[in-house]
Amino acid sequence: MTREAKRMLRNINQIRRDDGVALVMAMGIALIGMAVAAVVVTAVIVAANDSGRDRVRTVEVHAAEAAVDATMSILQSSLPCPTPATSGKLYGDGAQEAEVEVSISYYDDAGAVGCTSGTAASIPTRAVIRATATSDVTTVGVPPVRTMETEVALDPVRNPGANAAIFSANGFGASNANKFTVRAGDDGSPADVWVDAGNWVCGAGGTGQNLYGNVYVVAGSMSTAQTCNIEGDIWVKNNFTVSKSPVVTGSGNLTVGGDLVTSQSLTMPGAARLANAAPSGLYAASITDNLGPSVATGYASVGGLPRLYWSSATTPNKTTWINEGFTVKDTAAMTTLLGKNACSNNLSVGSESSPIVFPTGSTVYDLTSCGSGLRLQKLYMHLKGDVALIMSEMSLTNTLNVTTDVKSDGSGYRLWLIVPWEYGSGDPTDCSSGGIDSNATALKVVSPASVFAYSPGVVSLNPHDSTRGQIYGCSVQPKNDFDLQYEFVGVPGVDLAEGTSSIVGFDVEIAYKREVS
Repeated sequence: MTREAKRMLRNINQIRRDDGVALVMAMGIALIGMAVAAVVVTAVIVAANDSGRDRVRTVEVHAAEAAVDATMSILQSSLPCPTPATSGKLYGDGAQEAEVEVSISYYDDAGAVGCTSGTAASIPTRAVIRATATSDVTTVGVPPVRTMETEVALDPVRNPGANAAIFSANGFGASNANKFTVRAGDDGSPADVWVDAGNWVCGAGGTGQNLYGNVYVVAGSMSTAQTCNIEGDIWVKNNFTVSKSPVVTGSGNLTVGGDLVTSQSLTMPGAARLANAAPSGLYAASITDNLGPSVATGYASVGGLPRLYWSSATTPNKTTWINEGFTVKDTAAMTTLLGKNACSNNLSVGSESSPIVFPTGSTVYDLTSCGSGLRLQKLYMHLKGDVALIMSEMSLTNTLNVTTDVKSDGSGYRLWLIVPWEYGSGDPTDCSSGGIDSNATALKVVSPASVFAYSPGVVSLNPHDSTRGQIYGCSVQPKNDFDLQYEFVGVPGVDLAEGTSSIVGFDVEIAYKREVS
């Protein structure tokens, strides 16, 4: 064998020894590719699953927050106890849908507030709302559940009966009052008129009736005649008939629970919400009609005039005033102060330049021993402290003029003219006894003095020169040249809101809102 042949044989043998290496390398490369592919696929699946779970979590968070917001909205008009209507609802749709369970825990200054038969045991001052959302979308692993929590401060909102400039339990007799004006307070607070039962004809028989506040006719109807200017909301339980158009220059929302009838155009700057069809001639920023009688909810009759007693064991009474720091004096003390018998008929005391100066401190004069009540021809009085006159009735045939010292904060002292409940008829619908009547003469309470007049009978007054204060009566019947500026006076030691108004919702202020799980 030649040398060349031997060399070729060696090369062939070497090639045979290398057989299969390429195949092994190819298989190795394939296995590596498969492993890489598996890793990539796994990563993609994990990322997809994570993305899906993140989407579900996001949906749940938004659903839970929506439920919290909806619950806070409910709190503005009611107090769901123990479970709000928002609980168990589905939020969103399709892949964006989640079911949310909502719970509310209430607290007052003493601690937790429980619920009994759907009613909170006390008025809460704060609430903690928790909303837990669960999605119906199938996910890998344990389904995510997200919870939102918020704490809110609750400030009760009451209907305006207690703080009205005028509270008339049975109709409102301003029909024949010429130049009738009720002005807003110094701080801009609206001078509301609350008619707890019966009707009001605004402007009938008179001219220039102006109200710078809201009107609430909560159990009757309202109509207009002649000039009736109202700045604020008009809320009427039953029918509202417009024969002369009110000119509403304030926020001006309108709510009518019966028919709205217009023979003149009516323009409301705010929203009109009507139980029945809107008539032609109604113009408003928005009109929603055919809502049914339930549109007139949120305000209701509070059962007539709040009861203010004196000699009765029922509170509030004489003891209430004493507990509030008032000194009670009798008719003899009043006689000494006036220099004339306090029980005289047509009592005339003082003058504009020389008024009767009442003593410092808080004083109640009990004049109920005057069988025919306080019967004034005129009385000029100057206040150096708060003064209350308690009597069986009151008549004024000339002038009651009230001035005051000015306190360091710029305010003045207050006068109460009160005929207690026990001197009325005893029937909340009968206004025939225990009235306060000024005939056609003037009541002048000069700023910064203020007055609170109360009677279980007819209160027939004609404040002049922007007399400041409030008037509460079984039937309030203003007379000509009536000019009252609203100033909250109230009654010492008495929460008028407790007896004369109901909570219609809450001001809701968020302390925090956060995701807790």
